[in-house]
Amino acid sequence: MVVFDRKKNKTDVELFINCLMKNGKREKAYKLFVEALVFLSGLLKKKKLIESPFETLNKAIFKLKPNLKLCPYFFKKRRYYYPGLVSEFSSRGVAIRWLIKYSKYQRESSA
Repeated sequence: MVVFDRKKNKTDVELFINCLMKNGKREKAYKLFVEALVFLSGLLKKKKLIESPFETLNKAIFKLKPNLKLCPYFFKKRRYYYPGLVSEFSSRGVAIRWLIKYSKYQRESSA
C-alpha cells in the first residue's frame, strides 16, 4: 500500500495532478495518480527495491529537468536566440509534462 502524504509533497503532487487533469476533472486525475503510485510500488516490490514510489518519481523528474532554454531577442528585424537558464519550478513543470506526454505516446503506440 502506498503511504500518501499530501502535505509533504504538496507542490509536486498538485503540479502532477494539474498536468494530468482534463476538462477540470481533478478527482479523476487524482485517482489516476494514486493508481499509478500503487502500480509503481508493486513494480518496486517485484524488483525488491526499498525506495518509495515518490522517490522513484522524483528521480525521474530530476533526470528529465531541462537546465537551459532558448530565449529570442530581436535585432534589426531579425530574430536571434541565446541560451537562458530555466527556473527550478518551471523546469519541474516541464519535466512533469514531458513525462506525461511520453507515457501517453508510449501507451498509444503499444496498443
